[in-house]
Amino acid sequence: MAFKQSRDPIIIFGAPRSGTTYLHSILNEHPDVYISHEARLFGWLHQSFKVITNKDDFLVTHREEFMEHLRVSYPKLIRNFYSKLKPQARYWGDKNPLSLTTANVGTLQTIVELFPGAKFIHIIRDGRDVVASLTRRHHSNGEPWADFLTAHHLWNGHIERGTAFGKTQAAEKYFELRYEDLIRDDLGMAVKLFQFLQIPMVDSVARFCESQQEKRTPFSLPTRDITNVAASDWSKVFDADQQCRSLKLIGANLIACGYETAPTLAAKLKKSPKKEGAQGRTSPARGVRQNAPRAARKLQR
Repeated sequence: MAFKQSRDPIIIFGAPRSGTTYLHSILNEHPDVYISHEARLFGWLHQSFKVITNKDDFLVTHREEFMEHLRVSYPKLIRNFYSKLKPQARYWGDKNPLSLTTANVGTLQTIVELFPGAKFIHIIRDGRDVVASLTRRHHSNGEPWADFLTAHHLWNGHIERGTAFGKTQAAEKYFELRYEDLIRDDLGMAVKLFQFLQIPMVDSVARFCESQQEKRTPFSLPTRDITNVAASDWSKVFDADQQCRSLKLIGANLIACGYETAPTLAAKLKKSPKKEGAQGRTSPARGVRQNAPRAARKLQR
């Protein structure tokens, strides 16, 4: 039977430091799959439409006609590029944890419009572990990836935009998983993923997952010891006052994602130090409601 490349991509997304690189590695263990590592071609597609739409420097005439031409031509262009990157891969796509930053809002919807059969995998990780990792990670010049507030706003923004996007997609097109469930049962989750993708499971994927259960491989420059990947270092990275601020900033989304309940979050905030005057007198529940939306609005990256 002749080889036939899939028409539509597989898209992996999630907040930075949420396990997108590990998820991408699992899928790439399959000989028929090639997921590129942050090629970000789909972000480029989206931005090209924005440039044409928002700038009068280009296409003063025939704008709509050319945009329609791009909608027809872009999918073939991208498929051809991937076929050259990995000729033997039938299934292809990209993983990009920056798909949901403010600069890239609308990218996932553009993918849906150009590739109606695209499948999306959204990985979610406890926001406390994400912000701890973001603040501990440094660029090559020594500068931190994100300061305290930016890290929290980043996770909030990704969670809110990502889950909102997922609600607009049919069940056969959107798969949402937790990082914690993935590392608890790598193989079991891989089986579910390939069932969702309608790609036959193979031994190479199973062996890879089993090897990770025995000994973890470092992925994406880890910021802590990975001997126990399930352990959280949030309480070690932030002092008691910062932990209180952290819970107020991301508490609403921790509840929405099932990492906390309103009572457990309120209990943890009640134990936190009461400082900063009037802010310290704010009730836990009210503090969560006020701070979480503000964090989303202030997303900077």
